[in-house]
Amino acid sequence: MFAVQPIEELKVECLSSSLRRLEVLVYSAQGSLLWKIREVPTSRVLYYTKLRAALRLWLEWQSVDGSKIIMKREPSLLRQCYDILRYTGEHLWTIKPKRIFGFKNWEIKNGLGKVVGQLKFENPLIIGSQVGHIQDVRGRTISEIRWPALGVFSSHPKGEILIFSEPDKFRLVSIGASLVRLCTFQQR
Repeated sequence: MFAVQPIEELKVECLSSSLRRLEVLVYSAQGSLLWKIREVPTSRVLYYTKLRAALRLWLEWQSVDGSKIIMKREPSLLRQCYDILRYTGEHLWTIKPKRIFGFKNWEIKNGLGKVVGQLKFENPLIIGSQVGHIQDVRGRTISEIRWPALGVFSSHPKGEILIFSEPDKFRLVSIGASLVRLCTFQQR
């Protein structure tokens, strides 16, 4: 059996510790910057507590070509649903857990609300290496997200995304899935 080569590789670098506003850079495999992602401040009162994972999260993505994307999560204790939208408000993707308090299996919906795939993480815990797979409804792997294992107190600052199918279509949801896991690590 032979290994399938990815069509596109992306590198993800987290520049912030878990107690600072999230800042992430996304690079191509050649090292050129593609996206700058930063957290937009929403609440100050509970931000430095573990309850911030239940607060509203607003991430602004700035592309090097000037386009903007928003990734948002509404406040919720039970089920954290992440929406990826154009800056104009056009809905692109939704990533939400299949179960209440679910962190291992996520459902992926397109902008029309149709389920187009799922995100599965091999390790449901936040300690250790993290590998996630985005699969279409037939079970074919579209992309793979990897965050290497670091120390117990680290925030997994560098990860990678391997896209195996239609990179223009699935690039944004793959980056979004990587950010979902990063937010889980850092209890955002």
